[in-house]
Amino acid sequence: MGSSTQTAYLLKNRETLRKFKEIVIWFDNDDPGRKGAQEAGKILGSDKVKIVSANEKDACDTLKKYGIAEGTKKIWTYIFDAKAYSPAGVIAGEDTWDKYKEFQNLTFVPWPPFLSTLNQLTFGRALGTITMFAAGTGVGKSTLLREDFIHLIRTTDAKIGACFLEEDVGETVGGIIGLHLNKRVGLPGVELTEEEERAAWEATVGAPGRSMFVDHQGSVSDDSLIDKLEYLILSGCTYIYLDHITIAISETDEKDVNSAIDKFMSNLLKLVKKHKVWIGVVSHLRKVKSGEESFESGAPISEDDLKGSGSLKQISFQTIAISRNKNAEDKTKRNKSRLYLLKDRKTGNTGPAGAYRFDSDTGRLLEEVDSSEEEFSIEVINTK
Repeated sequence: MGSSTQTAYLLKNRETLRKFKEIVIWFDNDDPGRKGAQEAGKILGSDKVKIVSANEKDACDTLKKYGIAEGTKKIWTYIFDAKAYSPAGVIAGEDTWDKYKEFQNLTFVPWPPFLSTLNQLTFGRALGTITMFAAGTGVGKSTLLREDFIHLIRTTDAKIGACFLEEDVGETVGGIIGLHLNKRVGLPGVELTEEEERAAWEATVGAPGRSMFVDHQGSVSDDSLIDKLEYLILSGCTYIYLDHITIAISETDEKDVNSAIDKFMSNLLKLVKKHKVWIGVVSHLRKVKSGEESFESGAPISEDDLKGSGSLKQISFQTIAISRNKNAEDKTKRNKSRLYLLKDRKTGNTGPAGAYRFDSDTGRLLEEVDSSEEEFSIEVINTK
């Protein structure tokens, strides 16, 4: 009989069964069976129940695999080794070694070379985590993400997913092609043959099996977007960019925005943990109060400036702020950005994380020696 029938039987006979000192549950070793075992444990109580963990689907398969004599011994071993029931998500201390080693052995993939200071502070980004990028409007977040995109294409074999909600797919692809060619594709006066464009496309996003894009076509809802992101993951994408979360929940009633962000971030966390992928998320910043310096003029950024719910900073494994005074009179200063590491759960590091400049001729981002605080009109941020 199926697991649902078994649990119904247990519920009906709960009082009688709980008279036994110990109850051993052995359901099929598949998703319905494991779910049924958890339900059985709830019904009969953690003080009585032990659950068998077998390599085969069931006892019959154990006998088939090992034969009657050896299989019978194996069955009794499974029964005697059954572990006390604990609710899903609760792990006994003696069973946590593998979890510890998993966290200790996180594999980090570095950021692009022009972010050398950020790499020193964070070692890069790890699968199974979320990195939050925060900056004011028009500061250059999308450019930074595209630089990282092409860096991953060139330095890894990973499949990359992109969901840039402020631009259509053609614009995103054009930006990546431009980075590959060191040319500002689409601007007047930029000479480029179709052969060059095609070759750049084939070397980057057009390479078979290397990238996927969400074509939102101007319509976004948080539930459908989560489905699309999981589709990217199931299609093999292990690094995904979401730019930006404010648009992702934009169809939500304004008074429920924080709840929508909480739900969305919780769903993102489930995705990265379940599938062991990395998602880089962009967050806009809150509106400054009257008389305060704007973030687009280089005002200091803290985690509390992220627009929306506190889950943005709480769920993220890393939070990186980008600061640029795009209103500076001097062009050189306008094109310089500075990074601040506001949070890194692995290292605990925070603070200034290097600077880079935008090359207006090539469209590339280039590393800069960390400039003075006065140049950015901001102070060192300390979140600890």
